Amino acid sequence: MLTTLVLIKSYSGNLMSLLAVKYLPQPFQSLQDVIDHRSVSIIWQKSSLFEQYIRTAKSGVFHEMARLEKEGRMVFHKQPQFPWSLDTFVRRGRHVLADADITITNLIARDYSATGRCDFYLSRDGFFPYSSSLISHKTDPLIQSIDKWVLPLIETGLVRYWMESVPNYTICDSPSKIKVHNEPFSSSHIWIVYVLLGLGLGAGAVVLLLEIVTHRLT
Repeated sequence: MLTTLVLIKSYSGNLMSLLAVKYLPQPFQSLQDVIDHRSVSIIWQKSSLFEQYIRTAKSGVFHEMARLEKEGRMVFHKQPQFPWSLDTFVRRGRHVLADADITITNLIARDYSATGRCDFYLSRDGFFPYSSSLISHKTDPLIQSIDKWVLPLIETGLVRYWMESVPNYTICDSPSKIKVHNEPFSSSHIWIVYVLLGLGLGAGAVVLLLEIVTHRLT
């Protein structure tokens, strides 16, 4: 009885914890994770600095990433295609999308606004430093004026603030576990209770038969 009580209390505690907190699988947190997972392909921005860097890398993870193109596991899409890429290729679970974190978060926010669900996540690891800038001819007399006004905007965070001013921008910034309220019970949640009950009844029946047989033999 004491053993049964301990098992019941332990299982009920674990069951309530499982129903109250769900762990969301987030297997891809780095480029190396994508390289090692042979059933997944990666989408990069076409005609970008990322594409150029991957194609010219001589060693390291980006050099390994370049080999994925020969295996048919790396594709390049233009940035205007990204919402479609996210809604089709990435949503099916066979592709990941690599780009600047602001771009990815904007796409996730817009998808949440359209569907009401957080179906995607942003990796914890970054893979490439990236900054926005204006490009002009080096003899352009406006360069000094542009630097004078743009640099303070970047340093104060206004540029990032403007880029992040998208509805539901942070609503999908959830950890790998979430709290769940009013989760309904089902047989899949408490199957082990029936297993323990059956084992207990079976063990009791065996002991009863042994007692009967021993009593008759003696």
